[in-house]
Amino acid sequence: MHATISPIPQSIFEAPSIDEALGLTDQWLQASLSCSEENLHNILTAMATQLKEALRQKFALQNRLRPLEATFNDARNEALCMTCGHVLTLPHVLACSHISCGTCLEGSFRALLEQRIEECVAVTSDGTTLRELLNRQPQTELAFQLALQKCGLGDDIDFTTYPSPCCGKSVSSKPVLVYGLRRICKSLQLDREKPEPPVPTFERLFLRPA
Repeated sequence: MHATISPIPQSIFEAPSIDEALGLTDQWLQASLSCSEENLHNILTAMATQLKEALRQKFALQNRLRPLEATFNDARNEALCMTCGHVLTLPHVLACSHISCGTCLEGSFRALLEQRIEECVAVTSDGTTLRELLNRQPQTELAFQLALQKCGLGDDIDFTTYPSPCCGKSVSSKPVLVYGLRRICKSLQLDREKPEPPVPTFERLFLRPA
């Protein structure tokens, strides 16, 4: 009789449990033996033994890593931005105690600022609207403060508080960068080599007249 050895099936390595993997290994061994030649039988048996040991080590390692993976996933979920749903980038804490990406917060607040500027009907003594006045001046906090003062702070529009994009509560102070959390979130980023965006300044937001 001649011996035929079938390739080790991929299903052995993809088995969901060690018991199933060992059972598939035994099936492969029996299918590979078609003669009673002692040398070949010993070789295949030794191969199967080594394969089983490698499988045991593989599943043992998976079992040790599973709690670490769960811990990592829990930490990563806690570090997700409430606005965009991704791992926090430049995490900033709001007065309402919620945390979001700095760029997400600045984008949300700035969109509201632009909307309020457009809606503001207050004018200067010569009839200039706030939007027209801002278009003539540098885009600085001082210029914006002076423009608000000239227009009476926009009596019809509130430029001092904004709703939190996380909970809707009114906040009246600029978000603060959380430096310690910033380092942790950077380590949880899938693309750790990607450079961070500039730290937002929240310029012209949450301002009162000069």
